[in-house]
Amino acid sequence: MKLPDVSLLKSLTQGPEARALERARTLAGEGKLDKAIATLEAALAKQPDSENLLFEYSRLLLGASRDTDAGECVKKILRRHPRRIDVVLEFIEEVKMKHAAVGTYYDAVAEHFIRVDDYARAVDAMERIPPEEIRVYHGRH
Repeated sequence: MKLPDVSLLKSLTQGPEARALERARTLAGEGKLDKAIATLEAALAKQPDSENLLFEYSRLLLGASRDTDAGECVKKILRRHPRRIDVVLEFIEEVKMKHAAVGTYYDAVAEHFIRVDDYARAVDAMERIPPEEIRVYHGRH
């Protein structure tokens, strides 16, 4: 007797968030970044507060050179879960290993610290943005 495909069983037992994350990661691994992003957009439409979906969505947006959108995802996470700043900082360090340009994330962190009146840490976050990336934020303020 042939055993059923493990991936099929796994997908049947996972929740919608886990399925969307797995599908997006598979598509991204195949180089189908636009489809992976669309998969997460559909999942976020149903679960807009999902921290896991927002983190992965941000990572994929950064990989697709959509830096400003990637930063907006981090801002959403920090607005909805302000006590998760340590997780966001760990995420930035992880992403920094693969992508050199993470200034948009530090902009989000600086905004968070300004919102909680921690100006010293906000300045520190802004100082981590390389000068060549600052022009991206200039028109927004």
